Amino acid sequence: MIRHCRVGILNEIGELLSPKVAVLLIGERPGLATAESLSAYMAYRPQHTHSDAERNLISNIHARGANPKDVAARIVNLAAQMMKMGASGYTIREAPSTLIGE
Repeated sequence: MIRHCRVGILNEIGELLSPKVAVLLIGERPGLATAESLSAYMAYRPQHTHSDAERNLISNIHARGANPKDVAARIVNLAAQMMKMGASGYTIREAPSTLIGE
């Protein structure tokens, strides 16, 4: 757990641990419409040179938004797709069957 972290910490995690895929769960800032919401930022082999373009995001994770159980499956499926394609970010899209409501 990292208090007051920013999304860029994925790059530092990548440099330190060399994971194939890193998943960062960030709670929303107080004052937003749904302060209990989470966002999942994901990256394939994150490195210090990576920008937001190399990351994927699943947001609005909460009881009235994206169901946490459904999102867990989406994260696993997206991570598998990243490992298969050897990339993350704007070049990777979730398979339609894993999206909520489809």
